[in-house]
Amino acid sequence: MPLAAAPVAFSLVSLSATGDVRGGAAMILAMTAASVLGAVPITRAGRRLAPLSCFRILVAVRVAALVAMTVAAVTGAAFGWLLVAALLLGSVHGAAHGILRSLLAGIVPGSGFPRALGIAATLNELVFVISPVLASLLGGASPAVALAAMTAAGPAGPGHPARPAARGAGAGKGTCSHAPGPVLAGRRRRWRLRRRGLRDRGRRAGAPLWA
Repeated sequence: MPLAAAPVAFSLVSLSATGDVRGGAAMILAMTAASVLGAVPITRAGRRLAPLSCFRILVAVRVAALVAMTVAAVTGAAFGWLLVAALLLGSVHGAAHGILRSLLAGIVPGSGFPRALGIAATLNELVFVISPVLASLLGGASPAVALAAMTAAGPAGPGHPARPAARGAGAGKGTCSHAPGPVLAGRRRRWRLRRRGLRDRGRRAGAPLWA
């Protein structure tokens, strides 16, 4: 929701703070640039954390940025502080999205992963349709109210993903991006069974193993 509602909410905040909606475009540009530039470095920096822990930290940073932006809008702070908050908000978007997708790969069986992706895409589109409308309605009362709603929606995600470590050996350890999921584990299991079958046939034929 914060990403989907940002264009409308930022424009209303900029209009209230500076009397010009172009400041909202500057905030969106800052947020998008920070998202692109920060995705890889932030993901690599969290490689030693479990994916779920890393995801929660990133969402906490996002909530802190939204709180700072809301406070700046309410107190009438300088527009530069809104830009700084937008940069902080965007810096975690790319990494959080990638980690959330890796969590999905870890908790959904391989056979159900395409269906899970379809459901996730549908929900994503639904949020992107509804959020700007809600931002417009709430921002009509006050831009700070729209930002407060974005802030309240920010921490809604961290408690929902299941713990991937319980689904497979080594999952969720040593990397912020998820360890090999059910699909790769299934391929390895099939490879081991195939290797065992070849070895059994070699023993029955009396041939040296792996000759």
